[in-house]
Amino acid sequence: MIKVIEEKEVPRAEITCTNCGSVLEYGNADLVRDYSEDHNVSWYAGNYAYKLRCPVCGVEMSASWINKKD
Repeated sequence: MIKVIEEKEVPRAEITCTNCGSVLEYGNADLVRDYSEDHNVSWYAGNYAYKLRCPVCGVEMSASWINKKD
């Protein structure tokens, strides 16, 4: 079991749905690997493609991994 010693705020980003135009806020935990894009990326370098599903219209779209800013 993981024990939380000190809880920090999760980095979040915004994206606009390519279908319905809704503005969405997401975190890395909302992303899933886009295996259909694996032929275009190098998994050795840790460069994966990610996607998320719009909760308004259900369309899947590409989204960027959020890197924490210091």
